[in-house]
Amino acid sequence: MGLYINPPNMSKEDFLEKFCKKVNPDDILHFMFMNNEFIPICVVQNPNFKAIGILYNKRECYRWLEDRQDDHREHTYYLVPQSAFTPEIVGFTISLVMSYQAEHDYAE
Repeated sequence: MGLYINPPNMSKEDFLEKFCKKVNPDDILHFMFMNNEFIPICVVQNPNFKAIGILYNKRECYRWLEDRQDDHREHTYYLVPQSAFTPEIVGFTISLVMSYQAEHDYAE
């Protein structure tokens, strides 16, 4: 993952509770490509902190859904409404996510 959410005005747990909907990993691709209202994220429980990574394109989705045989950390998947991508809530706007996606779509 290359783009992370670190909410500037609340804890990661509060962000997940207030703005995110937990989903089954099998539903991530559907929402990624069929529903433009939400952005999928993966929460990875590291030994000392949670990382909230944005699944910004197909390659990133497949990487975290299928290429995890050697990764034994807990992974939980959520959907975030695009409206939550503001500097006050996540620390940046949805345009940053879209530009990051455009820069990294070359490998698909």
